[in-house]
Amino acid sequence: MNTRKNHRPLLLAGVFLLLAALACNLPGQALPTESTVPQVREASPTSPPSPAAAETPVPDVSGPGGCTLNARYVADVTVPDDTEFTPGEAFNKVWRVRNSGACTWEAGTQLVFVSGEPMGGPAAVDVPAVAPGSNTDVSVDLVAPTAPGTYRSTWQLRGPDGVRFGSQIYVQIVVPEVATEEPTEGPTEEPTEEPTEEATEEPTEKPTEEASGPDLYISELSTDPPNPQSGDTIHVRVGTYNRGSQAVGAYRVTFKYGSHSAAVCVWEVLGTTAHGGRILTCDALVYSAYTGVATTDADDTVAETDEGNNTAEIEIPVPAATGVDLYISELSISPPNPRAGDTVTARVGVYNRGSTAAGAFRVYWRYWSGDFDVCDWGLTSVSAHGGRILTCEVELYGSFDTVAIADAKSDISEAVEINNERTLHVEVSP
Repeated sequence: MNTRKNHRPLLLAGVFLLLAALACNLPGQALPTESTVPQVREASPTSPPSPAAAETPVPDVSGPGGCTLNARYVADVTVPDDTEFTPGEAFNKVWRVRNSGACTWEAGTQLVFVSGEPMGGPAAVDVPAVAPGSNTDVSVDLVAPTAPGTYRSTWQLRGPDGVRFGSQIYVQIVVPEVATEEPTEGPTEEPTEEPTEEATEEPTEKPTEEASGPDLYISELSTDPPNPQSGDTIHVRVGTYNRGSQAVGAYRVTFKYGSHSAAVCVWEVLGTTAHGGRILTCDALVYSAYTGVATTDADDTVAETDEGNNTAEIEIPVPAATGVDLYISELSISPPNPRAGDTVTARVGVYNRGSTAAGAFRVYWRYWSGDFDVCDWGLTSVSAHGGRILTCEVELYGSFDTVAIADAKSDISEAVEINNERTLHVEVSP
């Protein structure tokens, strides 16, 4: 603004505009990137653009010591937009966010409810300390409303001083209308374990010949996105169909990939009618190129007319990394269901999928509450396409969300920086 103007009316107008601009940038104001939603269900089920597509840059907020605070949405780790839940169903929403500012997020930083439908969630959840440029996963336990409709719950980060900052993030779910009559064909039971969606449609593929008894097969296997990057979460879709003339009872469907000896997704199907089927979905993290395998009747509990068609495979292409690329390939504890006071063995796999050897770096296994480092390993090197299995023992007295972190102090410059963490919830019985 040119303040040398001598015309008094123009000077007054300039002062007026300056005051208006200052009022819009007072500390403590919300920095929305989207329209807020009233705390009632939306009348229309139309889906908005995904947060990644709709996000616009958000202004920095001044932080301690003059550095800047900001946050950017990265991905939905669980519950993609418009996931369907039954009325009153509990679920856990996890967002991946990046510290896109220059300040470290200090202890006391929280993710707070901003607008929309609270879905029975808390007013705020704690967020761990996160260095600039690093990612973290933030989770909230929610409950689907009891009335049918489309619901959105919007959240934002808040510093220890009470100032909100960064992109607003949201979860949007659908509670479908309850069917008034049973379909004559298709799914009849809901899985008892955690697919992110219930079966809602019959596979499009149908056999040309009817089997005289039960005959389960994988009618569909797909992943989205079809060409993920290392560290991406893929949405897996599995169709299981009974082309036989007899219904089947309970059976298990699994999906596994790569070197995983255990299935990464498991569905317990209570039964399937003759000529009926299910669509099952789940989310999974990928780090390298894999062959994914879906198996119906994985425990071989159903006597079938054809036992040779229970599996299907899909290639999951993940581009090879040039340079160094460390990731956590495994995170588990033994025994998997400890009691308070038990000593457990934590097993952490760290792998370098890059084409260049990694120098010295540190690996942590920590409790998220307070970022307490339970185990700390210093590695001198890991060869290209090589890895290490690390173990430690610790006594547990409570249930925790835990995280394993490769290159915990960012000593290594990597081709992909978003795949260095892996989480595991440890449930400890009294």
